[in-house]
Amino acid sequence: MSALTSPRFSMRLLHSRPYHLTIALRPDVSGVRHWMDAVGAVVARLVGTPPRLTRRSYRSLVCAMIVVLHIQACAPTPSATPVAVVAAATLSPTLTPTPLVVAATATPTPTSTPTTPPAPILDSDLVWSAGFETGDLTELLDEGKGDFVRQGAGSFSLVTPHAHNGRYSVALTIDTASWSATGNHAAYLFYWNQLPEDEYYYSAWYYIPLGITPHDWWNVWQWKSTYDGNTDNSWPVFTLNPGRRSGVDLVHLLPGRELTVYRQQLASLPIERWFHIEAFYRRAKDESGQVIVWQDNQEIFNVSNVQTALADNTIYWSVNNYTDRITPDVCTIYVDDMAISRTRLGF
Repeated sequence: MSALTSPRFSMRLLHSRPYHLTIALRPDVSGVRHWMDAVGAVVARLVGTPPRLTRRSYRSLVCAMIVVLHIQACAPTPSATPVAVVAAATLSPTLTPTPLVVAATATPTPTSTPTTPPAPILDSDLVWSAGFETGDLTELLDEGKGDFVRQGAGSFSLVTPHAHNGRYSVALTIDTASWSATGNHAAYLFYWNQLPEDEYYYSAWYYIPLGITPHDWWNVWQWKSTYDGNTDNSWPVFTLNPGRRSGVDLVHLLPGRELTVYRQQLASLPIERWFHIEAFYRRAKDESGQVIVWQDNQEIFNVSNVQTALADNTIYWSVNNYTDRITPDVCTIYVDDMAISRTRLGF
């Protein structure tokens, strides 16, 4: 025990008054006799005269005081609210913590093989396009590339803001209740400029309102060709027909032959929303031609080894609203963003 340690203890002596004594113990004090002398001096100071004690009582008193001193020295000193003790250590500068991102593992969902999207089209690949943002048919009429053609009670108008892109689209309207010399009614947007190559991609956006039902056939897209140099005798070699079924049919028709109808159940006809039709067409007077059709980027037809042009090797492409009977009698569909390109446009 250090000389600076001063254990405090309480005793009740004589008149039962509490006395608080402090004894400074020196490291060189040892032995019971020294304890006895020290205790005796303390008691004498308290009561005024040295006590007369027998050896036995003296020893008992000293032992009692040693026990008291030991108990008081070992007893914990009452303290206030405990204070946390922090071990001293060399602290490093605090760094801003970096969030730990843990990738969640999810159960994979089986998917079908994705359709390869078309490569980005270059300006040199775009042969012609019409977005109708001029509010008229300037892009179609420019340099005699094409025009609007009617049959029976067919008409067109530029409408806004109902458009796939931008402000304008073309409304193609027919009225099958009206008289027609041929019995048919059509509103065509024709591109008849003859292109030098045999293979091109043709595309357009359509919007078909709810409630339109053809009675027999309904032609909304066609490639025509001639065999005698007379455009009045042009022939619809391949056409796209929504018909009365849920999807679009591809129809092949050659002079003097029965028509061939290619049907598909891959995609239904979208109603009351814009949808995209794109087609690859290889011109051929023999049976080396090919036609591939995509609806909203999904291939729905791929027909090869077919004749796609007549003797003049001409191609006239049109998007149209063309039939003999339909419900309602006055029927309007909308077309926008027509294009011809050397590579696929996609969406």
